[in-house]
Amino acid sequence: MLGVADLSDADWGNIALWGGVTILSFVAFIVAVVIMRRRFRDSDGSKLGVFNLEDLQKMRDRGDIDEAEYKALRTQAIATMMVDSNDRA
Repeated sequence: MLGVADLSDADWGNIALWGGVTILSFVAFIVAVVIMRRRFRDSDGSKLGVFNLEDLQKMRDRGDIDEAEYKALRTQAIATMMVDSNDRA
């Protein structure tokens, strides 16, 4: 087994090359994971910000929002979903 002092310039070059390849592969993997998470998270199109239609109904039923607010937010959510679905087509 060679010691560190016995490594030639070619050996150091190989270490740098494969170390760089390893680091670039890791970075590419992390970027791919982030992109996939963004693409598949909330991909059903039913979200408006942090609320979906079911959340709005629950808020109305609990009395957190009144009927007029519910209708306005529901209309806005549906319009947003329509725009998003047209953008994907």
